[in-house]
Amino acid sequence: MRLVLSAAFRLVGAWGLARLPLPACMALTSGRLQGEPVQMRSRAFTGAGWESLTIAAVSDGAGAVRAATVCGLPARGALRPLLGVDLVALGGRLSLVALDLSPTDAAFWQEHARPLLEAVHAGAAAALVPRKLPDFARDTLSPLALIAGARPGAEGAAFAAAAGLLDALRGLPSLDPVRPGERGEAAFRRNLDLRRAELANRKEMEALAAMFGRPFAERYLREHLLRAP
Repeated sequence: MRLVLSAAFRLVGAWGLARLPLPACMALTSGRLQGEPVQMRSRAFTGAGWESLTIAAVSDGAGAVRAATVCGLPARGALRPLLGVDLVALGGRLSLVALDLSPTDAAFWQEHARPLLEAVHAGAAAALVPRKLPDFARDTLSPLALIAGARPGAEGAAFAAAAGLLDALRGLPSLDPVRPGERGEAAFRRNLDLRRAELANRKEMEALAAMFGRPFAERYLREHLLRAP
């Protein structure tokens, strides 16, 4: 997990992002999972064509990171995809590896995002067991979204795949056109549609609610992680 988080923070430095303030109750919160204490720490950043880049980690009572999320929301006018990385090992095994670059502009995605996701699939296929796409995701995730669990003993390869995708994104901001015009506005409309659709992910909502309570989960997802209007 820490390998993936380190890659995410390298992006923050490479892109020169600024810290985006979060309310204290959103930046650090404590809860329980199956009777055991857990804590989630979130940091958010902005700049370089990103409305927000959120990096979140859930740790157990011993301080071991059990879940990690990296969520990148493009700013208005950017053609780049939404960035989504989720790794979950709350049950003692790496049960979820979700990696995607969700397209806001089809041509941009085909040229710049598709090759990165193809490389992830090629490098990680042997380490992962594919999972069925959830219903809400059929119209929101990219055709190459990776949704899987890790094979026993192959967790390291799964972490390396996620970190590798993040490292490969360093040049992404420079690929956006300076004046995208109507194409940029269309991409932003799609961007907002994807955020609203992601709010329909009941599994994510229920998982957060089970640990930290429903009021926190609803506010965190809507106002901070997804910033969905």
